[in-house]
Amino acid sequence: MGKLTGIALILCGCGGILVNWYERQKRRQRTAAAFIQLLVSWEYSLEREKMRLSDFLEQYTTGNTRMDAFLETLNRTLKTCSFPTGDVLWREVLEQYREDLDLSDAIWEFMCSASGAFFGSNRKESMQCAEATRRRIEEQLAEERREFVRRQKVYMPVGMLGGVLLVILLI
Repeated sequence: MGKLTGIALILCGCGGILVNWYERQKRRQRTAAAFIQLLVSWEYSLEREKMRLSDFLEQYTTGNTRMDAFLETLNRTLKTCSFPTGDVLWREVLEQYREDLDLSDAIWEFMCSASGAFFGSNRKESMQCAEATRRRIEEQLAEERREFVRRQKVYMPVGMLGGVLLVILLI
């Protein structure tokens, strides 16, 4: 009975590790997609409605709790006017939420450079920066999705096979 329990625990552990990896990758992709949608909405608000950033952030929600918390903190900090420039504010709040957003390094760098989209010197500059940042993140996200599919084809069978081999070795 003990061997069967051990076998079940080993296989469940291997499966749990694979599920955890899979969920983390999907969460990263959802957060990057939420940021792309934020940039699209911000571009639209700048072009059509000519909204101020604080008004936009008050009414905008992504449906992604991590991203919504980041935007809420950004808006709250923006209203206090405690930072000298928008770039400093953007980077400070973004750094505060680095672990929560859990993005790949490449997308993280693109997000750090996106402050010009929200704090540009004029509307046209902000729109250009938002569009350029959005395109770069979309390209990187597409690359990460291709890499995810490639790795998934390898990790899933190898992970379960490794679990089975571990069970065989321990029996």
